[in-house]
Amino acid sequence: MSKKSIFLLYVAWVACTSCNSTKEGGTDSTDFGTEGPGVDTSLNDPGTVTVNESSSNIAQLTQSHEMPLPIAPTQRWTVRTNGLCGGHSCRNGPRHMYSAAFNDTLLVSWMAVSEVDPTKQYGNVATFRVDDQGHFTLLRNVSFEKSCQATYGISTNSDGSIIAVLCQAKLEAGLFPGAINLLDTRRTPNCTEDWEGRCYPIGHFSGIDSPLYIFEYTGGAVTGKPDRMVLINHSIGGWKMGHHELMLNQAQDTYFVHLKVTAGPSEDNRHEGLVHFAVRRTGNFEYVAVTDGWSCGGGHVLANRMAYNSHHDTWSMLCTLDLCRYPNQYENGRCDGISWYTVPGVTKTPAVTFTGDNLLDLEHISDWEHSGGSGTLLSLGVDGWLALAAGPGYAAATPKPSTIGLLHLPLSVPELEPSRIATKVPVYENGSLTGQQDAIRYQWDWLYLPEPDESLGLEKRAGMANMAYFDTKGEDSERLLIGWSPTMEFQGIAKEYVVSEMDRNGKLRGEALRLPKSGWGEDNLWTTMPNSGCVVFPFAWVGDSPGSDYPIEGDDATKFPTTIYMTSLCPRGDQPPLADTPLPQTDEERWPTP
Repeated sequence: MSKKSIFLLYVAWVACTSCNSTKEGGTDSTDFGTEGPGVDTSLNDPGTVTVNESSSNIAQLTQSHEMPLPIAPTQRWTVRTNGLCGGHSCRNGPRHMYSAAFNDTLLVSWMAVSEVDPTKQYGNVATFRVDDQGHFTLLRNVSFEKSCQATYGISTNSDGSIIAVLCQAKLEAGLFPGAINLLDTRRTPNCTEDWEGRCYPIGHFSGIDSPLYIFEYTGGAVTGKPDRMVLINHSIGGWKMGHHELMLNQAQDTYFVHLKVTAGPSEDNRHEGLVHFAVRRTGNFEYVAVTDGWSCGGGHVLANRMAYNSHHDTWSMLCTLDLCRYPNQYENGRCDGISWYTVPGVTKTPAVTFTGDNLLDLEHISDWEHSGGSGTLLSLGVDGWLALAAGPGYAAATPKPSTIGLLHLPLSVPELEPSRIATKVPVYENGSLTGQQDAIRYQWDWLYLPEPDESLGLEKRAGMANMAYFDTKGEDSERLLIGWSPTMEFQGIAKEYVVSEMDRNGKLRGEALRLPKSGWGEDNLWTTMPNSGCVVFPFAWVGDSPGSDYPIEGDDATKFPTTIYMTSLCPRGDQPPLADTPLPQTDEERWPTP
């Protein structure tokens, strides 16, 4: 495809037209036989240690594990929160990996390339045992080639007696044998609309996109045959951006589902949004009247993350959109926004009205380049939430700084109101500055990060922001771990990764550690092992270290690596003192108005 063709395709996406329909094939049969929809392979592989390094308070261990299948790439020209090419050469990386943990067990949902037809991909779930020093043993891998063209979010309770994973089925699969069709309970009775999607809540059904199932296991492990399969959505498709997340509540009776989906009657008129809803774990499952929201603000959804606060039985959602509250503050009239909202736990009341707030406006630099976006979200229990983002902040600063920032959030959106800052922002008309307008802002703490490794010769461009608990106390943790790349490149490619300890007030502690020969993807959230407090994550790359271009979608399967690198970052000793960094500046100081 020529660059001009790709540009036209992207412009069409921005205009809410065709969003790269996902009619991915496979077998038409849904007869899984007695073994179920997955193939279970026992491995018991201790892997090979490739890195064993430590600082005074962080120990890094990275191991390589050979998987039975080639590891799939992300789709080229997928929009990322930190750019779509822009001034960078177009690069490629591995596709998403989701993970969850109980006791000493780590579950990793990942994607493989079909060895028969490399244009096709399908989901897998690998199970690792992780000891208290961070060593991994690959116990098994379940391949869902016959059933799931993708596996996404995965969730479990504290002992692994409930495990669930999201399975995107093949478009033409039909209802899986023995599955519960929960989706059809949402269909308006006797509906005669000309487009079937209008017979369901928005974002729940599209005839040109794929069904989504919850696969649930209650035997303590993910195997080839789920105990229950539940159809919950039929709008999974479009661009392979955004996230599909699943989370079990504290009472273990309800899943909350947070999905990037499509909406629209045809391939020529579709939008990228998201839905969020709850599913009760009754005998036949049921939707619960908590919320049935569509999207998280104006614009297409580029990234969406959520976290659960067990102290208050509340879910919190963060998302990045290709539209913000004040588009005319930017010279080109284009912007991205980070939006946040919460949903209270299961009650008998009717569905709550969607409420959310825009936390940050980011300039949309060009059709090819974004200026940051949401990273992740952590629950701090009684103290609310902590949001993480990458970005250069507001308009008018030249050159624009590139860093990551944190924002403490209360338990609900209405409680955020006292922290609003009334300010003035520019007004542009036809590219010319014509005045100022009133606006609402929030005070992010933009961190002063260690300088990049100059020997790499890369542009200073912070991204790949991630964080997790860094002890065994979960939401009550005093120690957190934060990570970033100071030299982010296109589509989740980075040669340099840095981590630092942080306290729950968002202050860096100790010395930052540059990870040798390890990293993570933009779609890959970290997971904390409950037994040890180690932060762990999977990733794949070509060559000795992350940063090289990955094979592209559709390449021969033999070109794709089969090695997954598993990294653990374990706490050592006590929490270190505050890092020697300048105090944060206010937004007015850091991003002055013109």
